[in-house]
Amino acid sequence: MPSPRKIRTIVEQQKLEKDLLRCGVSPKKLDRVTQGLGDTICTRPEVLQRDEETGWSCIMVKHYPGIPSLRIWYTYSDDEIFIEAVDLLSEFL
Repeated sequence: MPSPRKIRTIVEQQKLEKDLLRCGVSPKKLDRVTQGLGDTICTRPEVLQRDEETGWSCIMVKHYPGIPSLRIWYTYSDDEIFIEAVDLLSEFL
């Protein structure tokens, strides 16, 4: 029987919300982005590739109505997710 997935906690939730607002995510959509992170990186952060230079992992948030395409950079421990940076994907294309 497989063991249940460990759900990590996002550290500094207020920083994430501040960065998302700065990138143009409306206050009404903050919960949707945060919930999506809870369903992905909080349960299996190790599945996404790490950047060789920084050691940070990245998840892209795309195709959500009313939410710009984003890159969310993070690191993690056994118990927590640390959001390191949030970028607009359009700035790098």
